[in-house]
Amino acid sequence: MKCVIPGTNARVFAKAIQSMAKIGSELFVEADDDGLSIRTVSATKSAFAMIRFEPNFFNDYNIESDTEDDFANKCKVSMKACIGVFKNMKQVELCKIHIDSAHSKLIVQLKCRLETIRTHSISILDFETLQAVYMTDNVPNVLSSSHKLFSEISNNFQMNEEEITLEAGADSLTVKNYVEGSHVDRKFMRSQLALKAEEFDKYRIDEETSITFCLREFRALLGFAESINIDLMVHFERAGRPVVFTLNNLHTFEANLVMSTLSPDDIEPCNQSIQNRSRNDMGKRICDTSEVTSLSEGTAFKRAKPNFSETSSVDEVLFNFPPRNESESVDIVRGNTQANIETQLSVPTVPKPRESTHADLENKESEGICVTFKDTEELNEVDSVPKSPTVVVRQKKARAVFKRCFEATFNPKNITGASQILAPNSDTED
Repeated sequence: MKCVIPGTNARVFAKAIQSMAKIGSELFVEADDDGLSIRTVSATKSAFAMIRFEPNFFNDYNIESDTEDDFANKCKVSMKACIGVFKNMKQVELCKIHIDSAHSKLIVQLKCRLETIRTHSISILDFETLQAVYMTDNVPNVLSSSHKLFSEISNNFQMNEEEITLEAGADSLTVKNYVEGSHVDRKFMRSQLALKAEEFDKYRIDEETSITFCLREFRALLGFAESINIDLMVHFERAGRPVVFTLNNLHTFEANLVMSTLSPDDIEPCNQSIQNRSRNDMGKRICDTSEVTSLSEGTAFKRAKPNFSETSSVDEVLFNFPPRNESESVDIVRGNTQANIETQLSVPTVPKPRESTHADLENKESEGICVTFKDTEELNEVDSVPKSPTVVVRQKKARAVFKRCFEATFNPKNITGASQILAPNSDTED
């Protein structure tokens, strides 16, 4: 197989490979009479992408149909190697692709500006092809619109969203994010977008249904549609059946993305768990508080005691609330004077420590409070703080080496010639 792609179409071919690199890690190349097809499949086998370039897309397109070598027109190569070849295509004026089955190489030659030629040799992993069985003719539900509308739908969801749900009705379409019920928490944000049928170029819904598919592969195909400014079509049936996204440029190329959808058995339990979780959140906010009665003599104030039996079982596991005993409620008897009311409602202050007298001990014994005494030796053992370890001051090594430098041993009289006057002192200024 040999083909020559002009510069403008070579950039479209590079965009196609870059979009397919977001779906699979291997690229299947196959040439036949209908054109050159590149295919890939995701690691989980849940998405299949195929882009077929017709012979009109090339300046020169030749296949070896008379040879007995079946490996001359198809191969499988690494997607990572192809990305490195078709990464920068701004200065490319011509692209030549050739399958060398004798040496198991895919040769890509790029002719750039200023007569610069770059030749890349990609190792062939295997001589095989990839096929998928799907149809788009007799499906009951079809949507068609420009890539701008689908881009606005995609931008309403966060980049870390994995799956979205399409609920197709007779007159409207609802798009919302999907998450498994076990992963729902209070911080999770639910996004939902409603679209009318008039916003689409073609809106045909014969069977109202709801499908859930992966958002990552859809964004990969949508990026390719934005780069070439082409409309997007969606063909789907019901939940559990594949959904097909189609890009069709007449007499040039055609792109199809086939994705699996969740079955109804997987969707219903998740929706029920979401509803149960919302009910638990409503019941969690309910707690019992004691009513404050009138302040009369002998009235007892009790602490507000929440009823933890109303909370959900999930919160009990997460926070591990300990059971509260009835003995924790403290009754405080106060008088009915205004001074006692202000004392009860004011901010508590830390009392100053004072020595206990014999009268205070008698009052505490009369109130039923047990007072225990400890020996002073035990208190000293508890309150004593260990001393910090002593730091051993070591003499610095530099101080020891240059010790004699700091001694007052310099005497100018011992220097020869120090007493000789070479020049008299200058006259002092009057």
